[in-house]
Amino acid sequence: MPPRLPRLAPGRLRLARADSLLPKTSKCLICQFNASPAGSKQVPRRQHQAGAASIPRARRQLSTAPAVEQDVEAKPLTPKEAIAELEKALSDLEKHAVGYVNLPRLRLAQRGVEQRDGQEVIRVAVIALAGQGKSTAKSRELIRLLLADPLKAEEEWERSLTTTEDPLLLRISHRLGGNVESGFKNRVVKEVQVSSAMLNDHYLEILVIDGDVLMESEEGTAGLTENVLVPNIQIPASFGAHYSPITAPVHKALVVGDGILGAASLLRLPSMEGDLIQIAVDLPASIHETEANTQFRAVDVALGTSALKSFRESLSNALKYEQQWSASGLPTLRDWVIS
Repeated sequence: MPPRLPRLAPGRLRLARADSLLPKTSKCLICQFNASPAGSKQVPRRQHQAGAASIPRARRQLSTAPAVEQDVEAKPLTPKEAIAELEKALSDLEKHAVGYVNLPRLRLAQRGVEQRDGQEVIRVAVIALAGQGKSTAKSRELIRLLLADPLKAEEEWERSLTTTEDPLLLRISHRLGGNVESGFKNRVVKEVQVSSAMLNDHYLEILVIDGDVLMESEEGTAGLTENVLVPNIQIPASFGAHYSPITAPVHKALVVGDGILGAASLLRLPSMEGDLIQIAVDLPASIHETEANTQFRAVDVALGTSALKSFRESLSNALKYEQQWSASGLPTLRDWVIS
């Protein structure tokens, strides 16, 4: 009978079995369990995260793309909507910012918005310097020359303009807007209808007045500009020999002086809004070339009157009319009035 092998103790047997389960390798236990199996391939963490994030990122791009297109391609307002928006803005200014805006000029803007599109009336003031004897007559003769039709004989409105010193509102006959209200209550300013072949389609109102636009203002240049664009008209009161001033806002203004004294007075004015305010001084055409660097336009009213008179007498004087009219400096002034 073969000899029996000695029985091992239970504790030693368990250790022997545990040792038999461990792989035969030279690595330690920590290195062994941290190492990945030879046959498996692990996806890199960075690639996995990029792939996972690409799906929601693409979804976000798809969801936000229409919103970007809506912001870029805003629907434009129709003319009717734009006018309604402008009316509301002007109304809000009148309600909430009346202390910060010039109310007469705001009302003038509201009047323009209410008129038919393309037929808005532009009001131009022709202001003679107050206190100068000939400025009133020269300013009225100047505006007569700018509006008169040389192919017609002298018209009634021309005589009405030159034979009075009262404030006048010359309304150029409008093609479709002849019934536009002037904005003056109770006809405090006499209105005269004018027909001009060259100006009928420009929808103009010419306010002819005298004014002391050289009054000093605490607001400096802004105050002087307001004196010109919102002049006061002296209207006879209903009792006694008193006069009541009323404001007459305009879009543009032409200030007229006479001779060297008028030029000296107007030179005291600072440079103002050139597009809205022009200054003209009646000076002989022989010295017009010397005024290139001044802030006013020199015009020769007498030469313009001679040109108009000669052409109305005979069409054969057309060349003389053209030469005198160009030398008078009036064509440039007319272009500014209708611009």
